[in-house]
Amino acid sequence: HDDVMDESTMRRGVDTVNAKWGNLQAIVAGDFLLARASGIAASLGNEIAGLLARTIAELCEGQIEELQHTYSVARTVPSYLVSIEGKTASLFATSARIGALVAGHDADVVDALTKYGTAFGMVFQIVDDILDVIATDAEIGKRAGHDMEEGVYTLPVLLTLAQQSSDSDELRGFLGKPLSQTERERALAIVRTHSGIQSASESAKSYVHMAETECDRMPQGVATAALRAAPAALLASIIR
Repeated sequence: HDDVMDESTMRRGVDTVNAKWGNLQAIVAGDFLLARASGIAASLGNEIAGLLARTIAELCEGQIEELQHTYSVARTVPSYLVSIEGKTASLFATSARIGALVAGHDADVVDALTKYGTAFGMVFQIVDDILDVIATDAEIGKRAGHDMEEGVYTLPVLLTLAQQSSDSDELRGFLGKPLSQTERERALAIVRTHSGIQSASESAKSYVHMAETECDRMPQGVATAALRAAPAALLASIIR
């Protein structure tokens, strides 16, 4: 479904379902997988089924928040954060919460794992958005700057626009409409050479710390150690 909305032809270096077989097949395949997931959730009890339903609603709300600001250079950082918490972090939070519930952990551990999932999801999406502007086409398996092309202005772009420099003014002049190839390349060059990327990384780091703090509330062992290390390792993967 996400690939259909983004009109993506590649995902992680692989042809998307919609690119190979068309939007109708991709939508039906996505609906089928959602139905199967709902069936599995129902087999785990009413609480899990209700949690999955609420998460799907949160995902849609986050996506709607993003769509409302398509091609808007006035989009704010709070709007961006609300959007990614809904469309991405809610999935991580629910995955962690379901695992905790099914494992029979007490309420405090369930809460810690849920908050950990939210924080990890925020790190994941910010890192993904940074990669969209700093990586090559080959590294991310799609065109670099695809989000800007689609009018989705993510954290590194928003923070670059906020710098109030001649380059940020030039960038603002490109945005607000579909980009030509030349404009895309220049826009990427501006974002790549300014502190918006570093500031976005610092924002991601704050969520890494949140995730690590929640690990202190979990039973200590190999699994918790792995959870503690994962967000920082993800953020470190984009340091160049």
